[in-house]
Amino acid sequence: MAFLPPQHKLSGKKSIRLADLADESFVAISSEAAPAFSSHLRKICKEEGFQAHIVQEARRAQAVAAMSVTGSGVAILPASLHRLTGNGIPLRTSGNRKAEIEYVVAAKSSANESVEQFLDLVR
Repeated sequence: MAFLPPQHKLSGKKSIRLADLADESFVAISSEAAPAFSSHLRKICKEEGFQAHIVQEARRAQAVAAMSVTGSGVAILPASLHRLTGNGIPLRTSGNRKAEIEYVVAAKSSANESVEQFLDLVR
């Protein structure tokens, strides 16, 4: 999902294409904090014909979402963060495919309450 500053020219759209963000400044999760996510962001941008111009990074996705709200740049983040900031817009690639990354979570059937709460959150 794309996270845009509230006054961004594309912020009122129902969905946007990743290529529409080619000339934007990005804020992102640092590669040290989330190497797979960072690699995926770079890969999908490259597939769309551009390299993301990352101007600021943070270790936590919530901080990156907050930076997008304050106008520091656009961000590509998990859709679950839209509940926190309200500025997420579905993102599509050139083939009109959703730009997604899939996570798989496994837990023992005898998981404790904290694990169950986490699983409820990510479902």
